[in-house]
Amino acid sequence: MAGFFKSLYQKITNRAEIAWDNLESDLISSDLGIHLSTRILDELRALGREISADDVVETTRRQLAGRLPEDSAPPVPRADGQPFVILVVGVNGTGKTTSTAKLGLWLKNRGHSVMLAAADTFRAAAVEQLQHWGERLDLTVVKGHPNADPSSVCFSAHQQAIAAQARFLICDTAGRIHTRHNLMEELGKIRRTLAKQDASAPHLTPNSASRRGFWAPAKNPPPSRFSTRTPSSAISSEPAA
Repeated sequence: MAGFFKSLYQKITNRAEIAWDNLESDLISSDLGIHLSTRILDELRALGREISADDVVETTRRQLAGRLPEDSAPPVPRADGQPFVILVVGVNGTGKTTSTAKLGLWLKNRGHSVMLAAADTFRAAAVEQLQHWGERLDLTVVKGHPNADPSSVCFSAHQQAIAAQARFLICDTAGRIHTRHNLMEELGKIRRTLAKQDASAPHLTPNSASRRGFWAPAKNPPPSRFSTRTPSSAISSEPAA
């Protein structure tokens, strides 16, 4: 989530002075929601002085940390030998592709066989970026043709992961805002496609929008538009390699 705070900091420091209306728009457009944005603004106003970019970032960080779940245990290989499928979701610019690669390395360093699926087919650079990471980290990356259907990429990757007896498959997906119905429905299509080979997949759906709780379990997902399109919803970070 470092990118989120960096972007927020730069937005504010690039202005001669901080206007409350502009700050509110910045927070809401960052997908924090109206309620959380209001709490952040209220805390900043309560300072009773001119605020700085550091004040905004620290207050936002503190408010977010207070809302996130406690860290839970990381996923473990399935007892039946089938791939544990992780579907990475989130809004644009939250580090999904980089997080996918870092998570793959984290699992690999713990002795697990890992495959990556480049299912962000709407952004050509995302496929190239994940391929680059795969080469650097010695991880197999499955991709489709340009502008391929993301669900077909996930299906092919899942098929190959099963054949190779990979313990984990991590699917990188395109950024999407939960208010865009067609993009959210696409997640449902990916889920249904994965279920053709494994009715329980995906097993974990981390959301790359925040730092803590990357391993939040698939059970009891928080209510969200993401969780209605996938069987689980969790809050992710960019895990340390």
